[in-house]
Amino acid sequence: MRKCSRRCASASKRPDDERTHCALSAKGGPRCSTIVVIGLALFAEDGARVATLGRLAPNTLRVFELLRRRPIARIGTVVEATGMSFPAAARGIRALEELGVVREITGRKRERVYAYTRYLAILNEGAEPLSQIADAG
Repeated sequence: MRKCSRRCASASKRPDDERTHCALSAKGGPRCSTIVVIGLALFAEDGARVATLGRLAPNTLRVFELLRRRPIARIGTVVEATGMSFPAAARGIRALEELGVVREITGRKRERVYAYTRYLAILNEGAEPLSQIADAG
């Protein structure tokens, strides 16, 4: 049996099975298998864009792979997780920023935080902010 990516109680033998769903689908949100398919399509599209970078592609791809697992990261986090040098990680982040894959979200000059915003939007799809839940109760 394969569990849903959002750790819900439902499980199925195949990710495209109609029974694969989570709490999101109960509230009218997308099914987990839909989120997975959309996420994979996004990864393929952005990965193809990274592959066009020529000499920058290998290191940028390593940064991109990390951001797939961790959609919010600092350059220091990239360095620790990948073993890349700080300048190489910074160039990879900068290349992803120029491609529109990541966005700097702090506005600071130091200790900047970068987000894979389109992927985060997919993950947040159908989720309600806590303030809306408290107001409804």
